[in-house]
This record gives sequence, C-alpha cells and structure tokens, in this order.
Amino acid sequence: MLNTGRTRTTKPLTVYKLIRDHCPEFKTSRTQWYRLYHGERAPRVDEVYCVAKVFGVSPRYFLPDTTD
Repeated sequence: MLNTGRTRTTKPLTVYKLIRDHCPEFKTSRTQWYRLYHGERAPRVDEVYCVAKVFGVSPRYFLPDTTD
C-alpha cells in the first residue's frame, strides 16, 4: 500500500455497504447514514457498535471522553 501521508475520507454509501455486508442482522438505510454523515441526527447505540465492529475498534472510539 502506498503511504502518501494523506487520510482517505469514507463516504456514507461506503459505510452503508460495509454495514450491510458485515452486520446483516442490522437493518438500516442509506438515508439514515447520510443523515448521520451530515450531522442531522445522532447515532443509536446499536449503530455505534456495528460501525465499531466493521472498523475493528472499540465503540468508545466514537464517543466523547466527557459530556457537557
């Protein structure tokens, strides 16, 4: 893999397809992921867990350290 020092942006449709493929029991729509991407709604707990599973990270990765 070529390391250019740049970060690749993951698009909502890509995340939707990864979720669909890795968490078939999880029911969601492309519209839901576009709303999350654009900050129009907060993720549900099950969505956070599924995305964490897909990317191989702890669900805590997506949560703030503190709440104000």
